[in-house]
Amino acid sequence: MFQKDLPFREKPWTQAEVCDAIGSAHAAIEIFDTRFCKAGSQDGLVHLADQGNHGALIYGPGISTWQQLTPVTEQVKLVLDDQIAIEHAGGNSAGDPIRLLVWLANHAAKRGLPLEAGTVVTTGSMTGTKFVPAGTTTKVEIGSLAPVSVILP
Repeated sequence: MFQKDLPFREKPWTQAEVCDAIGSAHAAIEIFDTRFCKAGSQDGLVHLADQGNHGALIYGPGISTWQQLTPVTEQVKLVLDDQIAIEHAGGNSAGDPIRLLVWLANHAAKRGLPLEAGTVVTTGSMTGTKFVPAGTTTKVEIGSLAPVSVILP
């Protein structure tokens, strides 16, 4: 979550400046949702127009000492109904999420959509998409971040 604004400016935001604007890091679960009968059944641009299949984002308590994290090597665990479904180190296909945040800050500012304090940004999946039936207790643990869980009706 950002603690400082990153408004439009002529000079691009640097990695150090973007990092200085970050207030906390959180484990999160993104809920996949689509208007279509079947996931992936439409052209990619149609799914993008469908909010990128984003339904909700549930995030846990944050830590302000996020600089101690190494996202590409943190232990990641996805637990479904008390059974480990996925466990590995790292896992974000885009690599280091800080690089993504710097790109986002500059991309958004150029388009008149600056990142503001309080903005929550998800930097991508570390587990991939896992479809689960209603009523499944889903928990995510990432390194020293507080775990987050949800039960979908």
